[in-house]
Amino acid sequence: MGGELVKRGAHALYLHATNTITGGVAVESGTLHAETVGVVPPNTPVRVEHGARLKFANSAPVSLSTFTGAGNVTGCDVTVVNAVRASCEDLFAGKYATFAGKLTFAQGATFTITDPENLASYVRSGAVAAFTAQQVIGTPTLAFEGKPTGSVRWTLRKKNSTTYKFAASIGTVVVVR
Repeated sequence: MGGELVKRGAHALYLHATNTITGGVAVESGTLHAETVGVVPPNTPVRVEHGARLKFANSAPVSLSTFTGAGNVTGCDVTVVNAVRASCEDLFAGKYATFAGKLTFAQGATFTITDPENLASYVRSGAVAAFTAQQVIGTPTLAFEGKPTGSVRWTLRKKNSTTYKFAASIGTVVVVR
């Protein structure tokens, strides 16, 4: 199957065969069940929106080129080759990606904010969860699509072995909870 696979609607969708998706997988609502290895081909870009879920029935590890969104991935360990991407708006609304297995960042992978022009409006919000996983392996660097406005410095900090937080630095004061 060429192009992007988009799952919409509250009902579950079950996929059982190896796919040749070239444009990525998007789960906008409900649950997409990947029942066999190869349903999501290696190094595929994946987007899972807040409240949606991508569930792998086979526990074999999966490699994604990018993961975008604030949804849930369950059933297997995930390696991200390029980036986990999140919007500033989602993060400060308490919406962030959750991985039920291990999340591994390949060397050079980033945590990327997709709407940095909105960052200055959240300066007083302090630190927020960026993403969680059963265990995070590797250290992503913070990146932005575009340039953040204002003189605020933003950082990505490891809170513990399962959670990273996105925080603001104003001068020498670091706002972290």
